[in-house]
Amino acid sequence: ANGGDITVSGSSVTLGNLSADGRNGWWSGQNGGNGGTIAITATAGGITVGAISANGGRGGDNTSGGGGNGGGGGTLNLNATGSIQTGPLSANGGRGGDGGEGGPGGGGGHGGTITLVSTGGAVTVTGGISAWGGDGGSGGSHYSWNGNGGNGGAGGTGGTVSITAQGGDVSLSGGNIDVRGGSGGYGRDARGTGYAAGNGGDGGNGGSVTLISDTGNVYITGGTGGTIIAKGGDGVGGGRGGNGGGSEGSPAQAGGNGGRGGNGGMVTITASNGTISIRDVQAWGGRGGYGGNGGNSSHSYYAPASGGNGGNGGNGGTVELTAPTITVGTVDISGGRGGRGGNGGNGGYSGRSYYGG
Repeated sequence: ANGGDITVSGSSVTLGNLSADGRNGWWSGQNGGNGGTIAITATAGGITVGAISANGGRGGDNTSGGGGNGGGGGTLNLNATGSIQTGPLSANGGRGGDGGEGGPGGGGGHGGTITLVSTGGAVTVTGGISAWGGDGGSGGSHYSWNGNGGNGGAGGTGGTVSITAQGGDVSLSGGNIDVRGGSGGYGRDARGTGYAAGNGGDGGNGGSVTLISDTGNVYITGGTGGTIIAKGGDGVGGGRGGNGGGSEGSPAQAGGNGGRGGNGGMVTITASNGTISIRDVQAWGGRGGYGGNGGNSSHSYYAPASGGNGGNGGNGGTVELTAPTITVGTVDISGGRGGRGGNGGNGGYSGRSYYGG
């Protein structure tokens, strides 16, 4: 079931913790519920609120079929004429469920949208902000009978975080801002002669972060936090192809391909009349997954199969920082490393090994 909606409006607003999370998939292959919408408006003052969440639910695992998809992250929207003070905020995508008996893994849910706007004050967040994409579920292995390996699910795309303070600082302490893309799920090995391997899932693209202070500073510091994360999710490995030859007369099968790494996201920070202070910014591309090994041949009549292709790495993202004074530790927008190709299978009798790229 999806999370519900919460709407609050008043001259000024003070609240405790709020939750509109989607429900986890609880039976085989059920999709996770989407996060709901929480909207808070203060028309003549500020907003003070505790922790807020609108996360997507996890997809259900399946013992004999495809895993459920993770639910998408919801929407958090806070608007005030005065200052805004909040606890941790989250609108994460749910993880995809794992497949069973050759079924595919479920896709990870996308990250949600978090928007905070103060037209006359500061915005202060104590704790982290996250709208990451959910990881893809792994494909199913065969335990009861022979068959193809299951494909891994794709990771979800990271969400959007936007904070604007038109009358003060934007500050976050004791946490990170995290809109990373989800990692893909693993492709599984084939079982039995002549069956195909599962491919690894692609990583999700990183999301976007926009922080704007018209008159003050932007501080993302404190504790173990202080990092903005918008990196692409990693692609993951493919499974091993089935063997060939023998009495069944089936050719060997290639290894599964590795998943593609997700692209890094976008980070835009502006403090027109102040200082930007951040520990690190991570917007690199995700790593490509490795290719699975090819199946062996048990007879010289059949060639052994090639290994699967490694996945391409994702492209690095974009970072734009604009202020009179900027203090930042590391900015990393590197492209992701491509995955290694799988090894070819062994030849039959006097055959030789072949190697995939």
